[in-house]
Amino acid sequence: MVEAAAIPLACETSYQVLFKQASPIIGPGSKIMVCGGSSATGLYAIQLAKAVGAHVATTCSQRNFSLMEKLGYRVVEASDDMTVDPQQL
Repeated sequence: MVEAAAIPLACETSYQVLFKQASPIIGPGSKIMVCGGSSATGLYAIQLAKAVGAHVATTCSQRNFSLMEKLGYRVVEASDDMTVDPQQL
């Protein structure tokens, strides 16, 4: 149960970044890139952004590719082998 105490922190961090700190604020049609999408904060960021209609691309380690694909997320590159040009995203 101790680990579960961190869940609200990861969600709140993602919320603050997307809806309080981002400029402009994330909304329908926004395009965002979440680095480390398979982390707790990354997973919440993806879910929150998709909930408001944003288009999301993410990175994750090779070992988490299958998880991200099962969740239906667009993985553009393995974060342990970054070679993609960000302008092409």
